[in-house]
Amino acid sequence: MIIVESIEEIKKICKSSRDGRAIVPTMGALHEGHVALLDKAREFDQIFATLFINPLQFNNLDDLNSYPKTLEEDIDIFDKNGVDVLFMPSKDDILNQDQIKTIYAGPAGDIWEGSFRPGHFDGVLTIVNRFFELIRPNKAIFGLKDIQQICLIHSNLSSAHNVEIIPVETQRNSSGLAHSSRNSLMTEDGKQKASIIFKALKAGKEYWKESSNLSGVKEKVSEVLSSEPDFKLQYIEVKPLSDIAASGFSDLFKEVDLNHKVIMIAGRVEGIRLIDNIIINSNKY
Repeated sequence: MIIVESIEEIKKICKSSRDGRAIVPTMGALHEGHVALLDKAREFDQIFATLFINPLQFNNLDDLNSYPKTLEEDIDIFDKNGVDVLFMPSKDDILNQDQIKTIYAGPAGDIWEGSFRPGHFDGVLTIVNRFFELIRPNKAIFGLKDIQQICLIHSNLSSAHNVEIIPVETQRNSSGLAHSSRNSLMTEDGKQKASIIFKALKAGKEYWKESSNLSGVKEKVSEVLSSEPDFKLQYIEVKPLSDIAASGFSDLFKEVDLNHKVIMIAGRVEGIRLIDNIIINSNKY
């Protein structure tokens, strides 16, 4: 594995043909979810990964400063999982105002998760766009736990860079908790309590299958979540994917259309903010 830190060096490496070049963008603190992304990337000829804690997507300085950092372990995981080139730029280089272009998510970035984290998706899109410019992939692998993020990347960047966005199913532990870098900040007891999120998502999906009553889905999810007093709810959303996805959506999710609904949950356990989701009228995701 080659580790690259300078923009000039990554440009030189990426001058060659982009055919079969996959990118897995990360902020480090790798876990089983990231390993699943790398597993998917191994289907292609070249695997490029990035490790950069993006300050543009944090609207809370404490959240940025507390983000887990496990550099040595991350490098080992990248290496063992077949990464060819790991790009780890400095903040000053990648955020150089003469070279970076701000990408705005628009109205679809201001709803759902975006309404609680103003500017978050602008920051995500801006950095992912910069990585696409420099590395020139034709495949990009992202996890479905951040479903609004992957939809916005697909809508705003896929066509512009001729990059196929490939979703990977959310990876979970034995209790159903979605793997997240922030999970490492919780105690084992906290992780067990946080498993209520997936229980609520499954209950909402089952309720929909039995009743097709959309308003009742949110009530059912809320009922399950309320059974865990240490889960502090921020929001429950039950909305059509058309709210955040563009017309080329079928290229992103097979067997899912824009009329399909998604349940999204955000909340805190032990002060750690967690998000998760489920597409309720799809058997695939």
